[in-house]
Amino acid sequence: MTPLRIGVQCRNGDFGLNVDLRVPASGVTVIWGASGAGKSTLLNALAGLIPATGVIHGPHFTWLQTAEGIDVPTHQRRLGMVFQSDNLWTHCSVRANLDYALKRAPHPIAESQRHAILEMLKLGACLDRKPSSLSLGEQQRVALARALWINPQALLLDEPFSALDQPLRLELLAHLDALKQRLTIPVLLVTHRVDEMVRLADQVVVLDQGQVHANLPLPAAMLDPALARRLGDEAGVVIGGTLRQRDDDHLVRIDCPIGPVWVRDMGSPLGERVRLRLLAKDVSVSLVEPIDSSVQNRQAGIVEAIDDDHHPAQVLVRIRLQQTAVLARITRRALRHLALSPQQPVWVQFKSVAVLV
Repeated sequence: MTPLRIGVQCRNGDFGLNVDLRVPASGVTVIWGASGAGKSTLLNALAGLIPATGVIHGPHFTWLQTAEGIDVPTHQRRLGMVFQSDNLWTHCSVRANLDYALKRAPHPIAESQRHAILEMLKLGACLDRKPSSLSLGEQQRVALARALWINPQALLLDEPFSALDQPLRLELLAHLDALKQRLTIPVLLVTHRVDEMVRLADQVVVLDQGQVHANLPLPAAMLDPALARRLGDEAGVVIGGTLRQRDDDHLVRIDCPIGPVWVRDMGSPLGERVRLRLLAKDVSVSLVEPIDSSVQNRQAGIVEAIDDDHHPAQVLVRIRLQQTAVLARITRRALRHLALSPQQPVWVQFKSVAVLV
């Protein structure tokens, strides 16, 4: 499918945005960066909320093409947008808020799809309540349903979890994770949180000072040394796998591209696809197989690259394990002691309790 092309230049006060990128036409693209990097400015330019020049062209739409004199007004762009705050009409019921979305939508989704969205977001019991009687998490789920009911050609999410406490944030993350499997449109999610990026992203765009510094699929982005340095203690890899075996010690075996990995049993059914997150700080490196160890996971690999880290005392070692690679953060003293170099065989190990699922 034709990717979403975003090539825009704009100014927002003293801040300038100049990006040129292509992102997948479906799935979640996370726009990540530090505060002030231009994340929200990019979404506002996509929505037409601030003047911009360039091109915004999707599989079935063109919202901006300055060379051809095309600049579709915001109200005519078929987009759904959810902000940090819900922006619901407080004097109307949930049902009335959703019905308004239908009235302004030129091509609203079918009734069966509307019911499916309500069911997935668990909003059926909330329809006759006012937003003031809802939790913050419920309000954001209503805002998300409203954005989807208009049958958008793109869904823009500007830090929709930032106002939520941790339990509500995790709840909404789970809802969006389940929902994204059904969406066939580009979803652009602005966040500065790494856990949200690794949970939801298919593609990662890293912004810095209004420019694109990386545009990669999530697994490749997490292996990028420049991004790993930015992430600090949260640097690591994300690997997809399948739950294959459960044992009596409350562990489960996940088969994935680095080989079998044992992790804590969180109750998911066998056969389910999951994402593993392995932090670089939790991976140790040895020249020989560490047999007499309490650590449950160990694999043989080959050193692919050694890069500088964010602190001069440390380095990032990328190690190939079967079909993919992991990152290990070690000290320069350990690097010298082991005399590590590219193409060198090594063993890596990491605790079951260190793997995040």
